[in-house]
Amino acid sequence: MGWILFYKKAFVITLMIISAAAAFLMILLNLQYPYIGLEVQKQDHGEYEAGTVSTIGWAHANQIQPGDQILEVNGNPVEEHSTVQDYSRVEKAESVTVLSEGAVRTEPVTMSRYFTEEHLYFVVFPSFFFFLSLWLSLLLLKSTIKPHTSMLILFIMTLSLCYHSAGLAAKLSQTGLYIQTVTFLLSPVLFLQFVYHYFMTYKESWLNKNWMKGAYLLLFVLLLLNTALSVALASTGRMILLISFLLLLFYIFSALTKGIVNFRREPVLNTFKMLFISLVIALAPFTFLYVLPVLFTGSYLLPGEAVSIFIFVVPVIFLYLLCTDQLVNIQLYFSRLGYYLGISALPPVLVIIFFPALSNAPLTLSLTLQVFSVTYLTTLLFLYLKSYLDAKLRKSLFLGKEQFKESIYRLTMRMRQNKSVEEVQESIEKEFQEVLNVDRTVHFFISKRNHTVSEMESSKDDFDLMQLISILKRSPVSTGAIFQSGSSFALIIGESSEYYYVTAGLNDKPFRLDDSKKEWLLTLSYYSSILLENLLRIEDLLQELEDMTLEKEGNTEWLTRLLFNLSEKERSQLSVDLHDSVLQELLVLKREVSEIKSATDMGTAINSARLEKLEEGLLDVIYLTRETCHSLLPPLLESNGLEGALDDLASKFQLRSNIKLSLTATGLKRDTDYEVTLALYRIVQELLNNAMKHSNAENVSVSLRQQHGTITLEYNDNGMGISSLNEQTVGKMGLFGIKERVNSLKGKISIVTEKNEGLTVTIRLEV
Repeated sequence: MGWILFYKKAFVITLMIISAAAAFLMILLNLQYPYIGLEVQKQDHGEYEAGTVSTIGWAHANQIQPGDQILEVNGNPVEEHSTVQDYSRVEKAESVTVLSEGAVRTEPVTMSRYFTEEHLYFVVFPSFFFFLSLWLSLLLLKSTIKPHTSMLILFIMTLSLCYHSAGLAAKLSQTGLYIQTVTFLLSPVLFLQFVYHYFMTYKESWLNKNWMKGAYLLLFVLLLLNTALSVALASTGRMILLISFLLLLFYIFSALTKGIVNFRREPVLNTFKMLFISLVIALAPFTFLYVLPVLFTGSYLLPGEAVSIFIFVVPVIFLYLLCTDQLVNIQLYFSRLGYYLGISALPPVLVIIFFPALSNAPLTLSLTLQVFSVTYLTTLLFLYLKSYLDAKLRKSLFLGKEQFKESIYRLTMRMRQNKSVEEVQESIEKEFQEVLNVDRTVHFFISKRNHTVSEMESSKDDFDLMQLISILKRSPVSTGAIFQSGSSFALIIGESSEYYYVTAGLNDKPFRLDDSKKEWLLTLSYYSSILLENLLRIEDLLQELEDMTLEKEGNTEWLTRLLFNLSEKERSQLSVDLHDSVLQELLVLKREVSEIKSATDMGTAINSARLEKLEEGLLDVIYLTRETCHSLLPPLLESNGLEGALDDLASKFQLRSNIKLSLTATGLKRDTDYEVTLALYRIVQELLNNAMKHSNAENVSVSLRQQHGTITLEYNDNGMGISSLNEQTVGKMGLFGIKERVNSLKGKISIVTEKNEGLTVTIRLEV
């Protein structure tokens, strides 16, 4: 196995060395002679006129304009020059004689001694792209060589060679044209091969091997076609290559679209979407601003050298994923893209409106599209850059009341999901880091009786922490109290009957608590203390109930059953109250808003945009209220039975999570006691909620079957499991509630779990 790995790495390293040598050779060839960038057109009388003149070429730098008459190339008639005969372009020339504005001049073609745009696009950018690709390849080599990693290295190195060959191909070098043709068509196929191998590594396949065979067969046919036609019809070589590229692109995107459809309920969907969108960002400008315009109109909107810069997206995306180690679990946040795409359209429109007045130049369709594209993309990139800088700098530059308000709102929303003291402390720790940018956070508690502090790891080595503890020991302590020592501080976030809970923020850099920060900390402690008090009371109550069960085993079913019946009655009453009061009022408000909107359409001076927003908000509240009612008292349970209610629950679960759920129900009878039916529904509901919040599972299966007077419920997931199954673990709110529901119905429950081995719950109820 070690020898196989060695040979694989040796093979990949050899390819990298060959690629580096080829890139270096192409740089030397690019520096030998300049890019002229001059197309010529033969007129009726046999003379040649300048057609398209590239803005980065030698011809443009020497004032050769479209329409100028080209008299000689290298002192010979124009038609005798080889590149004019084959491509109707002037390249690889030593001199050009031109008739411009009535004057004949002969210009020697030499490489500029100064840095020009040609150097930027043909040498600097490709070299930078190559070193970026080489860096990524070396990072990949540090890991175990697998099919997808070697394929990724091959893909990015091929892409780099393609970028390097573009300059030589533009100069009509046969070496450059050949390398560009092969690498240009090979790169999309290698990308598809990488994606295929990558998801096969994680046992996620959406393509069979015939798709990959078809991709390579299409590549082989197109390479033969380009080679044959480029010899017979050299002047149409570029068109043939671009059409071939579009055919391959269509094939690749069809395969990727198939993957998005197949993975719509899989955890890897976000990764797949990210790869798809990154490919779109890299290729869309080149395709829509260069390839399609050249094919349909014969001229481009933006030069290929300019739009090819977007190819940098590919290695940057993979470098980011590699450095964050999130190639599977990454969820790139493209949620702002739609918003940014919308507001980015305003600046280009304004630029186009005022461009003629500012430049005194006619605004042609081509120029309009160029100005719009450049301004639009620049604005979009600026918005993303601003968002990134705001996230990095707001803690030190923009900390104010608005951020404190956002923090409190964010904290309350997060605390709604907290079920333990540890989770509350984690929520507070995140806010400390997000808002105050503390270096580290420590949680501990102080005894109310003698002010002793709980043991903490490495506390004696932290001078600031020891200073804070010293202050706490000799000071009066109460909930909401703030203590500061140097650049560190401590906050009392809550209390129990025996302890005060403390969270300390420690800083290595200078830090000061001003009045606004102290007010924010006080508000934070107020919310946390209320939540901690309620959590501790619930834990005490559950402990008392469990103690009663242990003391009088078998004699407390009536009590547990009564408690759950009372709970269900309260849920039912709450559901009715919400439906008859809040929901009805919201429906009335919605009708009133609709009437106001209609009046606005008739000319009444009312801000309809705000009303539309209000109407949408009311619809959201109505939907949320209805969902709350359904959660409290599932209406489908009575109308459609347990099987129908569980199908509805499974559908909503799939919408809220990426976990793959398999739910089966067989033999369930509609005449089963409603109390048993409701208990089974609640148990499945609680198990699915736990799976979504805590399990980190990818697959969950739930099966119910009724046979010979017994209903069996089996739950399985492949999540993180539980390290040790004891009374304290079972006492967690979810499992304890499930256990007590089963005991109240005199059923049997079995819980099997190990760390990283998932969770299995089996329940049997006699009916």
